[in-house]
Amino acid sequence: MNLPKKIFLVGLPGSGKTTFGKMLSDKLKIPFIDLDSQIVENQQMSIPEIFKSKGEEEFRIIERNNLKLTIENNNQFLLATGGGAPCFFDNMATMISSGFVIFLNENIDEIVSRVLTEKNTRPLIEKTDNKSMSQNLKNLYEKRLPYYSQSHITLNPNEIKVGVALKKLNAYSMS
Repeated sequence: MNLPKKIFLVGLPGSGKTTFGKMLSDKLKIPFIDLDSQIVENQQMSIPEIFKSKGEEEFRIIERNNLKLTIENNNQFLLATGGGAPCFFDNMATMISSGFVIFLNENIDEIVSRVLTEKNTRPLIEKTDNKSMSQNLKNLYEKRLPYYSQSHITLNPNEIKVGVALKKLNAYSMS
């Protein structure tokens, strides 16, 4: 199997990029990198702290710089991006030209159930009341879909499985 050396996962917050990414990278035997964790380590503060002290615009610049450094400094990886990473600057084009992009197109109701338990770690939704969460995530999805849909492949809710991803990766790399 001649698979890409640099694989990027994109999707809404709570779509499973980190969890799924770790499983897929284990199966592919390539390093897993979480972009948000890398930013936290480099900045020595949490994502919500960065948003609060520096603002979203500065966070997006930091995010872009970390994405580019990751691509430049690593020969092989599976990278879980932050949900908004593909939607700013030329990040999506950079990922597409550097490797292979997979969109985890998880069901909104499933995402809502996941993010409700971790709202305080997600700055764009932490102030959202639980009743508005579903609608806010639907709005975010519609806004970000034009970026996500540029991915090489999309895994829909019933396809977010390592075996399906491997088959799609293999089929794509054979074409």
